[in-house]
Amino acid sequence: MAIVSLKDKYFNIKDFEEDLFWKNWQENFEDFNKVTPYFDKEFEKLRSKLFISAVRLHEIFINANADNFWHSLQYFFDMAVHSSGDPKINEIVWQNFFMVIPVVSTTFHSFDKMLATSEHNEIPWLFIDEAGQISPQYAASAIYKSKKVLVVGDPLQTDPISILKQDLMNKLCEHFKVSYPGVVTFGSFLAKPS
Repeated sequence: MAIVSLKDKYFNIKDFEEDLFWKNWQENFEDFNKVTPYFDKEFEKLRSKLFISAVRLHEIFINANADNFWHSLQYFFDMAVHSSGDPKINEIVWQNFFMVIPVVSTTFHSFDKMLATSEHNEIPWLFIDEAGQISPQYAASAIYKSKKVLVVGDPLQTDPISILKQDLMNKLCEHFKVSYPGVVTFGSFLAKPS
């Protein structure tokens, strides 16, 4: 079995010191972007096979429970239109929805309406992209409702977007002696060990 052969394979760090990654990172930028350190072609093939097998297993599970998912999705659409219902049933319906559609993209503006009945730590994962452009208060509710949060962004790229004009924001920050960080800066601060 492919997984067993990967598990049994011995990877020695010294074997990778002469790898293309280390040879080309300064000499040939194009080749540098074509390799991953510590992974060879065999590992990449096994990882791809594992991913394909996982997707097939997911598909089999959904097909085997199609009637249950269909009824749950009908309730989901009713819940989305009427924004009401029993919070515990809504939680189960959301779980079924995320089983069929594992990744959902939304804005923070529509997040609270979409997940109005969700409570603290109810969402397993929240990924915030372009977090340097988001003021922390916009993400507060989503972060509160999530168990784990991954914040990705460049705080130096663009200032956080605000409905207030920049000169007013600067004066407020100056008056209260605070900076105006985005979610990524705030997330970095929270992630630092105490």
